[in-house]
Amino acid sequence: MHPGDVGNTNVTSVLPMLRASVHLPMLTVAGQWGMSYTDTSGGGVSDSTTVLSNPQLMGYWNLDLKILELSIGGGVVLPTVGAPSNTDAIALLRGATARAMRDIWLWSAQTMSIILPSARADISLIPSLLYLSGDLEVAAMVPTADTDARDVEFVLQYGAALGVQILPMLRAGLRLQAVAFLSDYQVLGDSFYSAIEPFVRVNLGPLYATAHFLMNLDAYPSNVGDSNMWSARLSLGGGIPSL
Repeated sequence: MHPGDVGNTNVTSVLPMLRASVHLPMLTVAGQWGMSYTDTSGGGVSDSTTVLSNPQLMGYWNLDLKILELSIGGGVVLPTVGAPSNTDAIALLRGATARAMRDIWLWSAQTMSIILPSARADISLIPSLLYLSGDLEVAAMVPTADTDARDVEFVLQYGAALGVQILPMLRAGLRLQAVAFLSDYQVLGDSFYSAIEPFVRVNLGPLYATAHFLMNLDAYPSNVGDSNMWSARLSLGGGIPSL
């Protein structure tokens, strides 16, 4: 959920995401696809719209060294989002700002993205107590419209999280992330966005639930919102044991 103001208009967005992965020996195939439902009101006008994101398909090679788990791979984001209307453009913008521009390629209209590399490392600093994780991705965003004058743009995103195992079923932690737009590319007048995100995760056998509260560290322009914009996120998931 992502409330905020756009100029004199109040905007509330709900952004469900579907993520799925298949784990094979030393190989993972994963994908994600999102939706942005956005309600706008103000100035005597009220409107709502629903926009589906671009789907993302990824492949990873996995290495398990007991205290260190490493995944590295790449993927593609298919250009299914066409030219948006004004209200659709607000919904796409909310999809991007809800996670402080992370995975912006999901919400970029008329754009195909190649992600390479995509890497993640999970380290058990103190087994069963203290965990550290980090991730890094580089993407080339390629315009697909025949009349599009944009150049191919490059995006670097990275993050790190520290987690503490409070109980066997409960973990809490803090994540820092940043997104850098390279080669003079700017979004909302800036080329760098960072955020901090406390989280709590509960494991119930093969099921889990994670609550996140993301606070952006860089203010958005006044026509988009203010520095107090935030997003709350709840992740629910589980795994099916291999046969």
